[in-house]
Amino acid sequence: MPERTDHPQADEALRRAQGPDAATRRLLAQIIKRLTTVHPSGAIDDSRRLSLALRYATEAHGWDTPAANAAEQDLLRYMPRIHSDITRGEYALRLRKAGGLTAPGSVLTTDPKPRPGGVVREPATLAACARDYAEAADARAALADAARRRGNAS
Repeated sequence: MPERTDHPQADEALRRAQGPDAATRRLLAQIIKRLTTVHPSGAIDDSRRLSLALRYATEAHGWDTPAANAAEQDLLRYMPRIHSDITRGEYALRLRKAGGLTAPGSVLTTDPKPRPGGVVREPATLAACARDYAEAADARAALADAARRRGNAS
């Protein structure tokens, strides 16, 4: 039988749909900044995701405190698991989406002729996104090449 402190699935789904609270958003933003400024083309795996959540929760609330444990769980709730080869920059984009955070420098404006959604991204932001996507594709190709070379070297 589940403990009284367990959240029913419907409650958990509603909580995720509402998005993270302000403290969790702030920690997610710090993690995103770290991922995009320090080796953004480097690979990241699931163990690194777990260590990032622990590190930033601990820095914010102290070592092994109830607040740090709760913050770590809140972070992990919005940090998608990593199942394949991915760069730190790509994972930062996923975190932005999962946490409901907008991309840095993105400016949303209302289109004079509304389209579905009524919002248009500025051309400079679209160009930056296209560059990021191209760089991520290059990084994925480099990772695949390195993996092939390691497989041939063994």
